[in-house]
Amino acid sequence: MKIALCESCGRVILRGFVYCPYCGIALHAGPEMDTATDTPFRRLETMQTRARAEHIDELMERLNGLEADVDEILSGIVLPG
Repeated sequence: MKIALCESCGRVILRGFVYCPYCGIALHAGPEMDTATDTPFRRLETMQTRARAEHIDELMERLNGLEADVDEILSGIVLPG
């Protein structure tokens, strides 16, 4: 079964349709499913990678702040001796 994506509404449809059964737009032979989904998935992967990197940077900043707080606390402790 050959399927495609409607360029107007983005829903999955069978390739043999002349009109999209969901939005009614006239269809024409478009790219294969792999080609049509490749760009959006690449874009999504890039966005997720960027978001993970930003989250890691934020966590590293918080960790550095906590380490500074611990160092400050430890410097104020007088050890018996």
